[in-house]
Amino acid sequence: MDAKNILDFLKDEGTIRCAWGYELVKTSLETNPKNYLEYAEEDLNTNLTHKYINALSNIKRALDGQADRLMKLLGVQQKRTIGFPKKLEYLQKVEILAPRILNKINRHRNLVEHDYNNPKQEDVEDFFDIVSLFISSTEWYVENTIRLVEYNNEENEDFQMYNNIEVTVDNENSQLLIRRLKPNLKSCIDELIVNINDSNYFEILKFHLKKVEFR
Repeated sequence: MDAKNILDFLKDEGTIRCAWGYELVKTSLETNPKNYLEYAEEDLNTNLTHKYINALSNIKRALDGQADRLMKLLGVQQKRTIGFPKKLEYLQKVEILAPRILNKINRHRNLVEHDYNNPKQEDVEDFFDIVSLFISSTEWYVENTIRLVEYNNEENEDFQMYNNIEVTVDNENSQLLIRRLKPNLKSCIDELIVNINDSNYFEILKFHLKKVEFR
C-alpha cells in the first residue's frame, strides 16, 4: 500500500464511504470569525466618522480567522504567521474554494494587504459581502469534517485489495493515517502515514474531503 495507490482509490467513482466516526476535526479559534463580521456590520450601522476604518479592520479579522481555521483543517502549522496569499495557495490545492470567490478576493487584494486611513464606503461594503460569502462557503468544512472515515469499492476489481480502507485526518500532527482493515474490520493488515511534506498529501486530502462532503 502506498500513497499513489490510495490516491487512485479515492479518485475512483466506485469508492464510497461505508462508515465513519463521530469525532470532528478540531479547527476552533478563541473568537469565531463570524463574530468579527457581526462587529463589522455594527460598525457600518453607526454614525461614526471612522466607521469604515473600524468595519474594514473587523472584516479583515474575519477573513484571516476563517483562513486560519481552514489551515488547521489542512494540517498547516503556523509556527510563524503566513501571509494570506500563501493561505489561498493551500486552499487552491484542495479545491474547497470556488474560483469565483477566489477571484473576488483577489480583486480586493489591496484591502487585504494594506492599511487605509480613509477606505471608500463602496469598497468596504463590497468586501464585507465577499468575506461573508467566503465564510459561508467554507463553514461546512471547518465545522463538520469527520476525523475518521472508512471506504470501500465493490465496483472496480482493481481495488479489491483496498476494500475497507480507513482514513484518519490527524491535522494536529499534519498527517493522514491510512489503515487497510481485514474484512471483519477488527484488525489492521497494514497502515500508511502520509505527512504534509509528501507530494500526494494535498491530493489525497482533496479527494477525501470531496468524498466526505455530505450535507
